[in-house]
Amino acid sequence: MGQIFKKGQVWDCYKFARNMKGKHNPNMIMEREDWEIFRDDFRGKLGEVAVKNYFDENVDILTPAGEIDFSVSERGQWDQFDLKVEDKILSIKSVKVKSKFLMIETSRFDKFGNYAYDNENNEKITIDYYVLVRVDIDPEIDKYDLDYHNITEFWKSKNGRKVNTEILGILSHSDFWNIKHIAPKGMRCNIKNLILACNEEKVDMSLGNNKTENLQKENYIVNSELEMFDIEQYFKLKNK
Repeated sequence: MGQIFKKGQVWDCYKFARNMKGKHNPNMIMEREDWEIFRDDFRGKLGEVAVKNYFDENVDILTPAGEIDFSVSERGQWDQFDLKVEDKILSIKSVKVKSKFLMIETSRFDKFGNYAYDNENNEKITIDYYVLVRVDIDPEIDKYDLDYHNITEFWKSKNGRKVNTEILGILSHSDFWNIKHIAPKGMRCNIKNLILACNEEKVDMSLGNNKTENLQKENYIVNSELEMFDIEQYFKLKNK
């Protein structure tokens, strides 16, 4: 299901992502250039806003969500959560246009499925649900996209830009922990290989030509098409 952004939201996400340069937690994914950090944070915040808009527009499912946090935490600090709906804490995971996999690094959890990190208030991180969102930025962000002065410049760049989102599914943390699969460090990151990982079959570990072709850290993985729930139907069933 696609989500429409309201006036000012895309620009708010853009400014947030640009302000995140130099603030990212160390040693979590791979060494990235500033523009790559910007690209990933821009996509991530757009996903959060898309999910908030969905809940705001579907008040018959749940009461509207709280506000999106656009503040920038200091390096090494973790946000308390992405979004809170009623008393439920949601972690929003945004992926690129062709992806359909929920992936979280195994090092983020202890052996019992609890998050291994504290949030910015030095409290343990707890998540009730994961929501996977596909965010298509067309054309894709590159190193020349960090210095726009207003949203009009962004929309007109690269001969005209579009941003589309699709909520792929929702999964409770307990369900995620029970059905998760392993995507090993070093595996080739292509759709065929990720499906094999979800099927717990042997994956291709051959070395690619650049840093994005191989998984930099071991991840837990779930296939949204087969193992996550449609968000609208899920909450309607929960509320019966």
